[in-house]
Amino acid sequence: MAKEVRRYSDEELAEFKRIIEERMQRVQEEIDYLQEQINELNERMEGEATGDFVDSGTAFTELQLLYTQLGRQRQYMRELENAMIRIRNKTYGICTVTGELIDKKRLMAVPTATKSLIAKEAEKSGKLEELRRKAHQAPDISQADTDNEDDEEKTTTGKKPKPQPKVVTRVIRKPKKQPEKPIEPVLDEDDDELGVDLGIDDPILPLDDAEDLPPVDEEEVD
Repeated sequence: MAKEVRRYSDEELAEFKRIIEERMQRVQEEIDYLQEQINELNERMEGEATGDFVDSGTAFTELQLLYTQLGRQRQYMRELENAMIRIRNKTYGICTVTGELIDKKRLMAVPTATKSLIAKEAEKSGKLEELRRKAHQAPDISQADTDNEDDEEKTTTGKKPKPQPKVVTRVIRKPKKQPEKPIEPVLDEDDDELGVDLGIDDPILPLDDAEDLPPVDEEEVD
């Protein structure tokens, strides 16, 4: 999105034009006066070429000073003329670094100013290019859209969403039932060696009682 450039109104530009024209008139008068002084001093130095050496040195120093002042006034006149061109183009008062309007009070005091106070301070501290990059850097549209969405969400809801409680589930496993081991009969060592199956119904008689039993017929045994 292009940055909107503001400018001073036509009425304000007309006021600045009047101030600049007055300055140009005074500067031109100063230029004419300095040029006249230089011409007179040159004529005097030519007529006193054979005069005192000290007077010639003093005149030469004075002439150098006049030339320096004349050069400054001519430079100032060129800056005023450039300011008049910016007024005609309706770009007068716009900072050449930031693109913002220069303060009106500053333009009243310095009609030839092309930089705002912030840009002037950055120029003195060596940070003019950094300020220029920041002024002409395009805004981050994606970040701006994200911020707007966050603002709309806060405006719509009015409250922050409450955090949902966490449900923790646990699986309880029942222990497996162990199968019951079969009960084995307890055998005596003699029974185990003879391989005799002892039944529950067969009574074990003492030795004395066994002798009283009637003898068994061989036929019944066969």
